[in-house]
Amino acid sequence: IEGQNNDTIVLRWDYQRRNHTLLVTEQTEFGCFGAPVEASLNVQAPVADIGDAEEVCENNPFTFDASTSYLTDVTYLWSDNSTAPEFSTGKEGYVWVRITGSDGCSDYDSSYLTVNPLPVVDLGKDTALCGTAVLLLDAGNFASYEWSTGDIINPISVDGKRDRDQDLWVMVTDNNGCQGSDTMVLEVCDVY
Repeated sequence: IEGQNNDTIVLRWDYQRRNHTLLVTEQTEFGCFGAPVEASLNVQAPVADIGDAEEVCENNPFTFDASTSYLTDVTYLWSDNSTAPEFSTGKEGYVWVRITGSDGCSDYDSSYLTVNPLPVVDLGKDTALCGTAVLLLDAGNFASYEWSTGDIINPISVDGKRDRDQDLWVMVTDNNGCQGSDTMVLEVCDVY
């Protein structure tokens, strides 16, 4: 802050974004005090916010969005040195972004991306059932099931009553929302 007599006050800020009130009282070299001068200063900076922790399923990248509005144009710098407002990755670990305004003010944020594995489902080998034979198909222990038969429970039973090969599949969803599937062929019984 520069005064009327070419005197200067240098303030070191704590970088908190808010309105700050300044009260300055001048003291002469002889110990006399001037009238207090009050000023208000609004400290602003870009806001970087990409969340604290995110999760995705394997093979499904997550897109972090650091887009923000600010008094000036901003630039972005991500942990991989890319410079777009958004950053996509499917790799587990920390991601950070630094947003800098053309006025030199900046902010930084980081997040941890967890990559959850896809559930593994194995219905077994293709097989044939004859007559009244029954096969119990068990997809494992998951949060939900969707079978090609329309069933949503597990396990399901299938029988040998068919006149052509049938693809049987199941799509499972685990507690993380990740999905896995498997297909088997239930073949027509061919007894000679």
